[in-house]
Amino acid sequence: MMKLIRHAVFSMGLIMSPFFSQASEFEVNNYLSAKAAIAAGADIRAIESLTAHPLYPYLAADFYRQNLTRDADITALFTTHFDAPPVRRLHDTWILRQFDLGNFDTIVKHYYDTGDQAANCAYRSALHQLGNHKDALVDIDKIWLSPRSISHYCDTIFGAWEQTNQPDYILKRARLAYHEGNTAFAQTMADKLPEQAPIFSRFIGFLNAPTTLLNYTPEQLTATPLHRDLLPSALEKLVRIDSVKYTPFATQFATQFSDNNNYQAMLSKLTLFLVNRHNSQALTTYALMTQPDEDATEAITRYLVINRQWDKLRQLTENSPKTNLVNYWRGRAFAALGDDKNAKAHYQLIANKRDYYSFLAADKLNQPYEFNHEPIKPVAELQTDLSRNQSLIRAKAFTENGDHTNATREILDIASKLAPPMARQLAYWLNQHSYHHEAIIVLGRMRDWNDTDVRFPRPYDSLVDAASQLTGVDANWIYAIIRQESSMNPRAVSSAQAQGLMQLIPGTARQMATAYNITLNSQDIFNPSINTQLGAAYLKSMHNRFNHLVLATAAYNAGPARVEQWVSFDTSDITIWIEAIPFNETRKYVKRVLEYKQTYAQLRQTTLPSVSELINLSAN
Repeated sequence: MMKLIRHAVFSMGLIMSPFFSQASEFEVNNYLSAKAAIAAGADIRAIESLTAHPLYPYLAADFYRQNLTRDADITALFTTHFDAPPVRRLHDTWILRQFDLGNFDTIVKHYYDTGDQAANCAYRSALHQLGNHKDALVDIDKIWLSPRSISHYCDTIFGAWEQTNQPDYILKRARLAYHEGNTAFAQTMADKLPEQAPIFSRFIGFLNAPTTLLNYTPEQLTATPLHRDLLPSALEKLVRIDSVKYTPFATQFATQFSDNNNYQAMLSKLTLFLVNRHNSQALTTYALMTQPDEDATEAITRYLVINRQWDKLRQLTENSPKTNLVNYWRGRAFAALGDDKNAKAHYQLIANKRDYYSFLAADKLNQPYEFNHEPIKPVAELQTDLSRNQSLIRAKAFTENGDHTNATREILDIASKLAPPMARQLAYWLNQHSYHHEAIIVLGRMRDWNDTDVRFPRPYDSLVDAASQLTGVDANWIYAIIRQESSMNPRAVSSAQAQGLMQLIPGTARQMATAYNITLNSQDIFNPSINTQLGAAYLKSMHNRFNHLVLATAAYNAGPARVEQWVSFDTSDITIWIEAIPFNETRKYVKRVLEYKQTYAQLRQTTLPSVSELINLSAN
């Protein structure tokens, strides 16, 4: 097995080179100077001394992008450095240039499949021009059936494919584009179909102005199979505007659409929207579903929990998907109804797992938590191979140059090419070399949850402890927030401009810095030491404001103003209050932080109250 794994890594051209342990200051300065020189127009020969440098492929790709006529040098670069992402991008650009020049033999000789659609079409068209029609058209339908406009380099090969102009293929593509929300392209395709074009025009109008649906009768909206295919997407747009107001309109089609998968998906989303608004129509939409999915079942369970309708919960979820959430609350329902035997049976189903609901179930059974740690077993030979891997060598070089973005890209590029056994070895290697954020991503993409050392690393123990001492906030809580907010990425920046390990908005960071007399210069928010102190200070301020760990955690994510509104919900049972949080993100956030806090306490060998005790205490 190990030989097969090693062969896979070697065969991708990703190995080998002597291990680049650490670039000297001289090498780093040369690289940066060379990069500047290439940008200024220097010839590639001026940096010949750097051909052995790990980042030479980036320098060469920069140069040859400006000098695409150097065909022999470029193809030689493909041979030696094709594993480097910029060289693959150069390849795609160069292939398109060769197509424009009509050099079809050259394309066929030097083409590699990088996943780029335009370059692939140029290659297929070159094959077709050279008479290899069969290979040119292999799986061409998978390229053509796209919900988006495709590169003009595909026009030639599509023109040679007779199905391109067949009405059924055009209709399939128009429908794909419509359901993806790409309305302009959907209309472009539909315009080739005289009978269907007016229908598409009308329904595209509904997507752009959903309330105009109300001007039509059900008979008009379901007149043909195409009407019935397009309607669910328009209804979803409508109920997103106001789920409570438009539920009666959207649900009138339920009987007719009992076997329409898109309509059933719309009902599932509508159920969630209504539950988040604590609206009783959720019971109706859930009942109308032919086969309720997990999302809808969890949503309706939450609704029944919020309203303490225990008998209805027991009945309604009897034959529904059983997630940890559903099993826990079914146990609570049986307990509320006096059936302790069935309550314990449901708790037992999940008490041996590691998540928020499993911990609550274990509490009900007075059992210790199961953390299910399954450490990755490093294979020495494979770990050595990874240390000699060109992508990882380049990642280390970028890290030493302060370019963490390209370092992460290199790591995730190789990770995407590895089978799960080797990807697990990569995650171990990354964790050992302090690429904790990337290791978390690699395992997360595989849904590989059980190496808790890798998934819940502790690289900032001293900083977290210092922040805890400064603010009085439990160190495990700080770590749980860091893990949820940034997955250990000190350079993280969100779309809302939250920054650093604990994802602080700059204004909030300045307020905390002032309150704690911490010097905060322009880039200090990305300093892990300062960020953890300021994040812990903000967490402390939220706890002071709400006097409860759960409310403070919700406020850290959603903001204190929203939590002030939500405390109007019944807080007599905080587990039920959590289910009533109307923001999906915040509700999941709170549960994960509670889970992660226990996980970090276990890893750090510190004693914490149970989850049930924590959420019913007024102090952290």
